[in-house]
Amino acid sequence: MKGLNKKTRLLSFLCLLLCISLLVCACTGSGNETVTEPPSEAPTETEENTTPQTPPVKNETKSYTIKVQTSEGGIEGVQLQLCKGDVVHKQTTNASGIAVFKLDKTEDINDWRIKLVKFPTGYAGDMQKEYAFAAGTSALAVTLTEYRVDLSDMLTGVANVGVSIKQGETEIAKGKSDDQGTIAFLLAADTYTVTLEIPQNYRLIGDELEWELNTEQKNRTIYLLNQNNKLEKTVTVKDHEGNLVAGATVMLWTPDSVEAVGSKVTDAEGKVTFGDLNATTNYGVTVSVDGFTTQRQNFATFATTSMVIALPQILPPSEVTYKANVVLGDGSAYTATAVTMTLVCQQTVGNGYTYTTVKTAQTQDGVATFTIVPVMYATYFVSIASADLPEGYVLIDLAQNHNLFGFVENSTETAIAIEPTPAYGTVETPDVWYNYSNVEYPFYETDNEMAVTLEAGQTYYIQLVWSSGMQLTFTGDATVTYGDATYAAGDTIVFTEESPMQGNAQAVISVTSANGATVTLTTSEVPVEEE
Repeated sequence: MKGLNKKTRLLSFLCLLLCISLLVCACTGSGNETVTEPPSEAPTETEENTTPQTPPVKNETKSYTIKVQTSEGGIEGVQLQLCKGDVVHKQTTNASGIAVFKLDKTEDINDWRIKLVKFPTGYAGDMQKEYAFAAGTSALAVTLTEYRVDLSDMLTGVANVGVSIKQGETEIAKGKSDDQGTIAFLLAADTYTVTLEIPQNYRLIGDELEWELNTEQKNRTIYLLNQNNKLEKTVTVKDHEGNLVAGATVMLWTPDSVEAVGSKVTDAEGKVTFGDLNATTNYGVTVSVDGFTTQRQNFATFATTSMVIALPQILPPSEVTYKANVVLGDGSAYTATAVTMTLVCQQTVGNGYTYTTVKTAQTQDGVATFTIVPVMYATYFVSIASADLPEGYVLIDLAQNHNLFGFVENSTETAIAIEPTPAYGTVETPDVWYNYSNVEYPFYETDNEMAVTLEAGQTYYIQLVWSSGMQLTFTGDATVTYGDATYAAGDTIVFTEESPMQGNAQAVISVTSANGATVTLTTSEVPVEEE
């Protein structure tokens, strides 16, 4: 019985545990149902895990477009830089001149510094200038102007010449010329100063060490001379018909040489060649050969290496007939009285001229004829003195150079106009005044004098051609008025730049005699006071 009771108690305890377990499961279920989850099975190696994955969160960006251009279109190959603190973005413009930058949409583009930091080959520009987008925009256009400098030694371009661009005193761009001697700058439209770094062994032609480039003058060619360069120069000699001339003597000269620096004779092809010549010297040659006029000619430039010279044939001297016609003011011929005239030859001597009397002739039926053999490179004039004019006549045009009447180009005739001597005007009719009509003309030159006989109580208006530094003195029983001043005999009128004048430096003076007298007027230079 003990054993049975013991088993009975054990069985009762197990039943109690089972009831408690069922009660706990009922509490965790839905209503009175019991949910049993099947055991989960691990996927095999051949099965895919189809459980959906959550994508990572991405930052949103915004694009900014920058176009670098000239008036002709976009510029390819310009590198731009966006910089903010230590963060730097770089992009290079495409064939349309456009570069695109992407920034986080939370970024403000105006917090970034924008620069052009590299230019295409052969170009330079301002790498310090900063650019900015307009508020609320995402596109920026940078418009530049191309400024170009070409360096040449007259033969080829000069490479590796340093060229600096300044704005005011600040250097904003610098570059070197390429193999063709060219450097181009892409800059904002403005005015800039350009300076050069002259390479060793070169010198600048001229003395312009710096110059300006602006929107009106965007390109400039500068010439340099390589003082180490040596050249050959060839001269080809032909005759007046274009045939090659052998045996002609060609002598080489420098601008300052007193004697020829070289001499050669042309070969069968009419040529001579001088070698080892300085590229910085502009040479010239003289060519001479029997039967032809000697010619002298310079090479066109420092760098010119060949020249053709045509020799004019020596022709026997021929006579030329020059004619001078005496006409009246209305253009009709004056034939009454013979007039003596002189043919004058003008030749250049140094910086001045010499005048030589060639021949004197009298008019026949109003025409004076001069038949001569003219001198080469001379100019001819006809001269006539007032004393040789017919009585009662004066020259109309007294403004001729020393009474020298020239010939129109390619003509051998000239006309000399005369008119009856006019009456002097009075103070009541001042429009009838004339030059010193009864004296020889060249009175505007200094150290000349003339005399005018006046009538009592009459006023004579006289025109005088003068130059600054000339003075006029006079004697006789008369008063002279010039401008607002009145002068007595013995006074001196000094002409200056401020003196009253008419026309081409002409002074009008009035002379009045109370009793009638001969007044003598004398011009001379104003004495220069020694310091």
